[in-house]
Amino acid sequence: MKCPNCKKKCGLMTHNCKYCNLELCMLCRDINVHNCSKYNDCKAMKLKELKDKLDSEKVIGQKIIKI
Repeated sequence: MKCPNCKKKCGLMTHNCKYCNLELCMLCRDINVHNCSKYNDCKAMKLKELKDKLDSEKVIGQKIIKI
């Protein structure tokens, strides 16, 4: 089997891109390297994940109780 991006033999180690469903060699597994067709969708999803994580870990200070 050959990598659709670089046309080299994949060998035993392959990687399936979860965004464009291509089976790639290990050198082309990065979405920037194989010019993923769904790059903008991936970027938006990652930004949303990071924003949700940041919001969930927000620290709110406790009020000071005056005596």
